[in-house]
Amino acid sequence: MIFVIPGLLILDDFGTQNATPWAQEKLFQIINFRYINKLPTVITTNLMLDEIEARIRSRLQDESYVKHLKISAPDYRRPEETSNPGISMLALPEMKVMTFKTFQPRDDEVGTEAVTTTTIEKADRFGNKVKSKEISRIKVTKDDVKTLHDAHNAAVEFAEHPEGWLVFLGQSFSGKTHLAAAIGNYRIGLGGQALLVEVTALLDYLRQTFGKNSDVSFDRRFFEIRTTPLLILDDLKESGAASVWAEDKLYSVLNYRYNAHLPTVITSTLQPESFALSYPNLWNKLLDPEKCRVVAINMPPYRKIAKNSKTKKK
Repeated sequence: MIFVIPGLLILDDFGTQNATPWAQEKLFQIINFRYINKLPTVITTNLMLDEIEARIRSRLQDESYVKHLKISAPDYRRPEETSNPGISMLALPEMKVMTFKTFQPRDDEVGTEAVTTTTIEKADRFGNKVKSKEISRIKVTKDDVKTLHDAHNAAVEFAEHPEGWLVFLGQSFSGKTHLAAAIGNYRIGLGGQALLVEVTALLDYLRQTFGKNSDVSFDRRFFEIRTTPLLILDDLKESGAASVWAEDKLYSVLNYRYNAHLPTVITSTLQPESFALSYPNLWNKLLDPEKCRVVAINMPPYRKIAKNSKTKKK
């Protein structure tokens, strides 16, 4: 859409037009004429610079004359959605109820015995690494519960002031995802943006751009993910669980966010030693106390009890 005000030209939604070669050439001539003659012009677009036709892009990249303003606010018509509404798990009913108010501190479990199943990696007689599951019984201590309280406090602090990175480590169903979702829900409640996605789903989401029916380019989707205001990656698995390509793209996303100082939350069932072995470059970044905080939750899985259940007396 074109608005003409005396002395000012406004091109709205630039890039959405389905222009013929003739129309595209005329559009370039208009922009080029105004650029050469230094005439005031305003352009709005949802395209990245790399997606704009080369000749026009070269004019728009002139920082001595062109000023770029990026709007990171959500769509006012759908304020609770991110730029990737179809992938964020925060829109799911189960995730919406994961708030700080619904979080269970589990103080009443101190002194109780819990049965857990752990996966241990061992070497067989040929030196090959094999995994086996072991059932163990542990007694929950005050120190164990304290790790959950520390994680909760860290999550609240991060939600109020999302700066740097926050990483939750602990076994499945120990409260990591709940705290991560609570952070995202808190920020959305304040009118901000947050994207919570399982790592495996994120990689599939990026790969979908290579499909014949994809209506978005990989570069565009990759750009949106790595620059989203708050990225929450759930369930980072050990290295080797995904392809080399997938792990390379994941590291690229995280490396960009680290260097750009973009707030990021990661959850993983990996122990610190396993994390360091799987992702040495990433782990070295996490060791920077000025930018990252790693919180380990040492608690057995939550045990859900059915509501209104009664214990039968014998």
